[in-house]
Amino acid sequence: MAEHQPERAYRDRFTRAQHADDALQHLFDHTREMVTTQQEELSAWFIAAARPERPLPRTAVHT
Repeated sequence: MAEHQPERAYRDRFTRAQHADDALQHLFDHTREMVTTQQEELSAWFIAAARPERPLPRTAVHT
């Protein structure tokens, strides 16, 4: 392997991880905003957001 290939692979890996983190944070923020803007009185909520780390199989139902 040339020196630039592992360097690029690591850079791409960290970029993908950052994009995944950003997408998860966006999903969490969107969910929190939808829940809190629709409530009429003060209440407690537990909000969790998750994304699979591995690609879903082709046979999985897309939501």
